[in-house]
Amino acid sequence: MHRDEFENLKENVGELISINAFFSTTLQSQVALNFTDNGFGRPDYESVLFGIHVDCCSLSAKPFGNVQHLSFIKDEYEILFCVGAHVVLELSNDENIELKGLVEHFSKYVVETKSTLLALADVLTEMGKYEKARHFSELFLSGLEPLIQNQLACVTQSNIGLLDYHEGHYEKAMQKYETGVSMQLIQQTVELPSDEHDGRRHNLGLLYNNIGIIYIHNAKYDEALNFF
Repeated sequence: MHRDEFENLKENVGELISINAFFSTTLQSQVALNFTDNGFGRPDYESVLFGIHVDCCSLSAKPFGNVQHLSFIKDEYEILFCVGAHVVLELSNDENIELKGLVEHFSKYVVETKSTLLALADVLTEMGKYEKARHFSELFLSGLEPLIQNQLACVTQSNIGLLDYHEGHYEKAMQKYETGVSMQLIQQTVELPSDEHDGRRHNLGLLYNNIGIIYIHNAKYDEALNFF
């Protein structure tokens, strides 16, 4: 971390630290040390190892989860903490209404609208961790059967294409979008309830829009017009 931030932490020893993003930790201190750079960033940056002690018995809700079984690298023993977690040497007992609302919203989102893998991929995408988001998206796809008839497969193809776009891999993104369009068109032959049919048309519209954006990026404006 930057030395100014480090000095600020030293001046507030014993105070609460509020985490304003999802953050990844590990059960193994040696794994964490591998990411510290051993002070090579001095004098502008300091390498800091945080030890987090959690009293699970005193918590009404746990703003963290063991994601080792979902992680691409199992040996990292990864623990993911939620936005808004408060830490000193242990998690704060203070009630955080905003955090509680976020946890409830995320839990409902996972349970009622998407699989856990897709929801986690969405969170990782928002965090800018595109490779991990891709891993969980592809892991979700690998468990779908039959793939071509599954509506979520089309959405996931589009999401992976968006990851490719963010990373500057426009040809790969185009391939994913075109695959998603093909799957959507095939699914149009399947009878669905009206609400699901509307959702399918919405997804197809997003795919066409994303294809058009890539054409604009490549300065192919006439082709782009065909998709808007």
